Amino acid sequence: MVKHSCAVLACCALVAHVQAQAVELISKSVSGGFANGSSTNPALSANGRFVAFESDAPDLVANDTNGSAQNLFLRDRQTGTTEIVSVSTAGVQHSGSRASLSADGRFVAFESSAALETSDTDQETDIWLRDRVLGTTQLMSPSGDGYRYFRPRLSANGQRLVYSLLRKPDGCVELTGFMIDDLQSTQDHRVETMFSHCGINGSLYGVPHLSGDGAWVVVSRLVPANPYTVYL
Repeated sequence: MVKHSCAVLACCALVAHVQAQAVELISKSVSGGFANGSSTNPALSANGRFVAFESDAPDLVANDTNGSAQNLFLRDRQTGTTEIVSVSTAGVQHSGSRASLSADGRFVAFESSAALETSDTDQETDIWLRDRVLGTTQLMSPSGDGYRYFRPRLSANGQRLVYSLLRKPDGCVELTGFMIDDLQSTQDHRVETMFSHCGINGSLYGVPHLSGDGAWVVVSRLVPANPYTVYL
């Protein structure tokens, strides 16, 4: 059994190779040691090359201008480099969390309450998509509609994106559901929305997940007076 520990009272991101029984430190500081902060919620690309994670450490990259804010980072295990992916197209650094990667690591979907572009007109959490090849960051969820969008999931081919939505309007406990974006379409991103009705007869949807080709979505649903059930 391989044992590895992080700095006391801090978290770090690690990758373990099952067959080789080796552990690799992912959240390395620029000097190669443990970073001066916590790193959590890692996400791994299908090919195992890229690891995205959240961190408030200021020394993971040399150009961190966001101080101790929680940024979203991506580690390329092949080149040994780390970059901030919760940035605007103009390169301005912002907070970010809950990353989901395409299989090849080109696309990174994440959630952030920061306004990474001017079209984001509310203070709610939204879904953003970073294209690491083109260097662009795009707002995927609708803005200004009073919903909170969270927990994005990208298909392995990077062509479909699904994420949860939540709203608590006046007189309603909550309104939940999920949305699917077709990233190859030139039309409006909103392809399909499934949501519960407001009130006692409503439903509560869990976090949806996509198949690798984006053709299938699986989600759990809680109906009052009945247990959770799973739908595809």
